[in-house]
Amino acid sequence: MAKHALHTTVPELFALVGPPGAGKSTVAARVRPGAVVISLDAERGVAGCCPADQAATPAAVARATERARAALRAGATVVWDATNTVAEHRRLLLELAAAHGARATALVVLPELATVLARNARRDATPCPGCGWPRRVPDGVVRRAHAAVTLAAPALTAEGWDRVEWDGLSQRRDTSGTYRDAPASMVAVMSVQHGLHVSHAGDDGEMLVLGHPPLERAVAAFTAEEALIGDCPLLDPAALRRCWALLDRPGPDWEVTYIDTPAPGAFPVTITTV
Repeated sequence: MAKHALHTTVPELFALVGPPGAGKSTVAARVRPGAVVISLDAERGVAGCCPADQAATPAAVARATERARAALRAGATVVWDATNTVAEHRRLLLELAAAHGARATALVVLPELATVLARNARRDATPCPGCGWPRRVPDGVVRRAHAAVTLAAPALTAEGWDRVEWDGLSQRRDTSGTYRDAPASMVAVMSVQHGLHVSHAGDDGEMLVLGHPPLERAVAAFTAEEALIGDCPLLDPAALRRCWALLDRPGPDWEVTYIDTPAPGAFPVTITTV
C-alpha cells in the first residue's frame, strides 16, 4: 500500500495595511518566526535602482507575487509588506491566498497621523541620482494614504479576509494591562471590535472603548459596534475624547464619571461625544 504524506500545515498570508511611516516593516519582521517577508520596497531595489524607484513597481509586484506563490505552495507563512491602501491591491492578495488555500489576514498598522508624518520627515529627502525618487514620501501622499486606511479598516472583514488584526509599536499595550482596574464583570459583557473592548455608555448614544488606542483604531471599533445594530454614523477622530473613568455601582447598573486626569481607581477610556 502506498504511503502518502499528510500535510496539516495551512499556509497563511498576512497583508499589512498602513500608510508610509506607519512602522509596517518593523511589524512584518515579528509577525511569525520563520515567515517569508516580502517587501515591495526591497523588491523595487532589486528590479530598479533603489527601494524608492516607483518606475520599478510593476516588475517588483510581479517578482513579489512569484515569490509569494512559491512560499504558499510550500505551506509557508507569507507576510506581504506594502501599504495596500487600495482595495484592488487587497483583492489581488485575497485571490492569491484563495488560489493556494491560505488563511488570509489583514494586519492594520495605523498610528496617529502626526506620528506617521513625523517618522516620514526623518527619512532622507535627497533624490536618488539614478531614478530621482527620494526615500521621503510627500506629506500629501502620506495624508491621503492615512485617510484611505482609516476609511477602509472598519470594512476589511466584509472584503473577505479571514481575520483582521491591528498591530504597531504602541498598539498591543492597548488591550493588556492599561485598564486592569476595570471591573471584570463589566469587561466580561463588553463586545470586542478590532481588538478593543467596546460598550454603549449611556442613554444618549455615547460609546466607550477601554484604553487610549490610536483614535483611528477607536473609530474602527465604534463603527463595527454600531454596524451590529444597523447604525453606522460617520465618526470624526477629532470628536473623540480620551479621559479616565470612575465607576460606581449603587444598583444593578454601573454609573460612570469621566475625568480628564488620572486618579486612584480610575482607568483610561476613549469615548464618543454627542
